[in-house]
Amino acid sequence: MPEFEVAVDVAVAPETAWEVIRDPCAITRWYPVYVRCHPVRDMRILERADGVKLQERFLSRDEDTMTLTSTVMSGLPVTDHLNVFRVEPLHPGCRVTWWTRAEAEDPA
Repeated sequence: MPEFEVAVDVAVAPETAWEVIRDPCAITRWYPVYVRCHPVRDMRILERADGVKLQERFLSRDEDTMTLTSTVMSGLPVTDHLNVFRVEPLHPGCRVTWWTRAEAEDPA
């Protein structure tokens, strides 16, 4: 199953980065693909500028390790999807890591 990971070091306190990552709709501030966000219980519905909507369910949020796990339920042609965001302290600043895996619905 394909996996992808990217990390970026940022010059802000880990708690500051974690506040942005854990906010369901802050994604529209740092990932411009999505222009609107609607939180619904343990999910969020993200809307792109072209009107395509993605539904994502939050699976876990660990405040101690600053880790957020989610899965896309609809809106992308994938199955077996998993996202993990993690914030790690550095001195100074922090590292934000995004790891994801998914299987394409159509392997071709």
